[in-house]
Amino acid sequence: MNWFDMAAANTTAWLLRKERKVIDRTVLWSDLAGMKRVAPALSEQQIKEILETHSTMVVNAVRESTGRVVAVDGDGVLAVFDQPRAADAINTAIKLQKAARTQLKPKGVGLQIGITSGAVVEQDDGCFGPVVVLAHSLAVGVVANGILVDAATASVVDTSEIISEAGARANRTPGEYLGNVQQAVPRDFEKPMDYYEILWADERYGLQVNRRQEGS
Repeated sequence: MNWFDMAAANTTAWLLRKERKVIDRTVLWSDLAGMKRVAPALSEQQIKEILETHSTMVVNAVRESTGRVVAVDGDGVLAVFDQPRAADAINTAIKLQKAARTQLKPKGVGLQIGITSGAVVEQDDGCFGPVVVLAHSLAVGVVANGILVDAATASVVDTSEIISEAGARANRTPGEYLGNVQQAVPRDFEKPMDYYEILWADERYGLQVNRRQEGS
């Protein structure tokens, strides 16, 4: 066995010894909307500032709640919450969308947010599994400014705990912040899945694919 094979074997053994936990979480994925469109006209410094603004927004909002940020991946940020606190994840998403109107919209970008619930694999500070992938798929699929949650989140969230000033101005009660069930095939999945939009503002956003279908 050469040194490369020995190093690979030692690395594999080390990874296998690391503790892995399977635990129920509510997962929030926040993604920048519009970066591909505006990036060609921006300097590297301007792009860096937008990415830093986004990650700082999420870190601060999550810190004020009961979750924790586990990963920053390019223009996406992943956070997790204890599953009984799904409303905290949704309220954090609403705070982020409100902040995005003043901190990101002037820069030509917005936020897309997906929230899912279920069993995830946690190792070290990482978080993995289909529930995480679905959160990302919902985030990149929703129209800018939108928040989508999966059926599992809709089933565990206490809607009476959802808070939205914009929703209140639209005369919605907390129970009306959860839109009607809809169905689509998320990116990276093969079968249709139920999802719900959080009606946090006076406008409905929905999935991008649905917008294309409505306009056709």
